[in-house]
Amino acid sequence: MTNQSFVAVVDDDQAIREALCLVLDSVDLVARGYSSALAFLNDERNKACACLVLDVRMPGVSGLELQRRLLDMHCIVPIVFMSGHGDVSTAVEVMKKGAVDFLQKPFSNQSLIDVVQATISRTNRQREAAQRCEILKQRLATLTPRERAIFDAIGSGRVAKQVADDLGICVKTVEQHRTHIFSKLQIRRTSELTAMATELLHIDRD
Repeated sequence: MTNQSFVAVVDDDQAIREALCLVLDSVDLVARGYSSALAFLNDERNKACACLVLDVRMPGVSGLELQRRLLDMHCIVPIVFMSGHGDVSTAVEVMKKGAVDFLQKPFSNQSLIDVVQATISRTNRQREAAQRCEILKQRLATLTPRERAIFDAIGSGRVAKQVADDLGICVKTVEQHRTHIFSKLQIRRTSELTAMATELLHIDRD
């Protein structure tokens, strides 16, 4: 995690809350405990939460209600629910709404560690992918319409001669445009361009 990122543990039971924080701290995960859902919501630092370990049933605002409020706020926080009640329907409900896991109390320390570490790793990969996507879009925006057409053609597997025939221009012109494209996209090889085009295709589908 980054210096600002942390794991939030929200449980009204102080003993459980503190014990879980100690478990997470033991593997170098920064953990912060909250006695209620509102305490977490009112903490301005919650935007840096990398994983939220959340009890389902609590006085006042329940874990289910906190999940709903976070969704309404468009606040994307990976949630690991925990409950001492074997409620399958609740587990299904929260997972459908985006929770990443559901731990049945009592659970082992290692189970908690494994789930939280896996969640953080997955979140980091998603954030890195989102950053790559943003960089790719910014670089593509610098291409002229003709350069973008050539990018798309080469990305789909067309060679310079085929692109020239498709666009009614000479091969040398295609090669000149390709050089400009490589410079703007900060790449050196056609294989990198093809990889970018493939990644862009996946982005558009998503």
